[in-house]
Amino acid sequence: MLKYFVCMFFALKLSDVAAIESTQPSGDVKSAVEFMQSLGDTVSGIVKTKTGDDKRSALKEIFSKDVHHKSVAQFVLGKVRRDLRDALKEAKDDIEKVAIKKRIHDALEDFYKIYRKSIIRIYLSSFENSYKGGIFKATHGRSSGKDGATVYSTLDRQNGTPPLNLHWVLKHVCEDDQTQCTPDKSHWKVVDLRVENVSQAQKEQSETESIIAKHRGECSGNSGKFCTVVALENLTADHRKMNKAWKEKVKSATPVADIKNSSKSQKIGTSSASVPAA
Repeated sequence: MLKYFVCMFFALKLSDVAAIESTQPSGDVKSAVEFMQSLGDTVSGIVKTKTGDDKRSALKEIFSKDVHHKSVAQFVLGKVRRDLRDALKEAKDDIEKVAIKKRIHDALEDFYKIYRKSIIRIYLSSFENSYKGGIFKATHGRSSGKDGATVYSTLDRQNGTPPLNLHWVLKHVCEDDQTQCTPDKSHWKVVDLRVENVSQAQKEQSETESIIAKHRGECSGNSGKFCTVVALENLTADHRKMNKAWKEKVKSATPVADIKNSSKSQKIGTSSASVPAA
């Protein structure tokens, strides 16, 4: 069975993505389909022709370049971001409010940075161990709001089973999220994938919120909404530990696999989709 990110490739439901306020130009649907076909062909080619460190490096470059990491992280946090804003209401005075606001900002930025590494870890683990290639075909697309598109595709696994229906949600964004953008500095990024009409991003979001709830329950020294800040910091620490464990496995030349922390509170990024292995 393909693991979560083999099926997903990238995670995020476009309708729930916080809009990037900019003057960036919209990408046309035709270019979105072409982008997705090129990306699918590149990944298939890497999986078929490269092995070991060469394959890992090539896939890592793609996962670093063609995913809008911050949007993925924002979606995964879900209502946690709203709860963090509510934490400001717990401040006793303006001085404490400023301190809490800074702590929230730092906690979010730290999570975004670490989660970017988690995305790459999960993608590499899943692709190296589960994805065996196939014939990818981006068939058509449709516009999806400002600067967005959905591309419909199939993956023929060439094993006698029906092709998988994959719906990719893309967003046209500027390099490094610039507020001023020109056509030559804007690109399509994958922000979600529905496998047989099932959003994998929602599964990861649900899992993350469950872990946040567990960490909230461990906040014996804090009260109210403020505990969400502590829970986010602990969630980030969970990701950091798992990324470190994965990196050590790679260095030791053992087969790359999803690193599952023995602690029940650290079951992060291990969701799997009900899709037969390629």
